[in-house]
Amino acid sequence: MAVTVLSALDGEAERIAKLADVDRAAEIERCARELGLPVGTLERRVALHRGESRVPDNAELGRRLARLVFLLGGPERDAAVAAIDEALRSAGRDWSYLSRLVGVAEAGPAVSEDARSWIEGGEAILRHEGLREHEREFVLDMVDRFNTQSWFEPSEKQTKWFVALYRRYVRK
Repeated sequence: MAVTVLSALDGEAERIAKLADVDRAAEIERCARELGLPVGTLERRVALHRGESRVPDNAELGRRLARLVFLLGGPERDAAVAAIDEALRSAGRDWSYLSRLVGVAEAGPAVSEDARSWIEGGEAILRHEGLREHEREFVLDMVDRFNTQSWFEPSEKQTKWFVALYRRYVRK
C-alpha cells in the first residue's frame, strides 16, 4: 500500500516537473483534471516547483478584483474579463475562486474569527525564507481550505504540525 502511494506521489512529482516548463494554461487545466486537482492548486504547485514561492496576498487580490468586476458593466468588458483572468492566475486562483467569493459575499461572512487567525498564522509562516517545500505546500493548502471551506476543521495531526511550524518559524 505504501509503495503504491509513493509511486502515485512520484508520478505527480514527475508531472509537476514537466509542467514547470509549460506556460500554456490549457495544458495545466488538462493535467489538473487528470489529477483531480483544482487548477489553482496545480498552478501553485507548479510555481513552487519553479521556485516561485510567493505568498498570495488575499487582500490585494480582493481589492484588484473589486475594481475589475466594476469594469464589467462598461464598454471595456472584454479587457476587464482578461484582466480578471490574469489577476486570478497570477495569484494561483481560478474562476471558481471568484465564484466562491461572490457566493460568500451574498451569504455573509463565512470566515469565522477562528479561521481568520489560522489564515493570518499561515500567512506569517509563509513569509519565512527557511520554509521547506513540503511545509510550504501544507501551509498553502491549510490557508486555502480556511479561505474557501467555511466548514473546514483541521485534524489533530494537522493542528499539531501547523502549530509546530508557527512556533518554529514565527515565534522563535
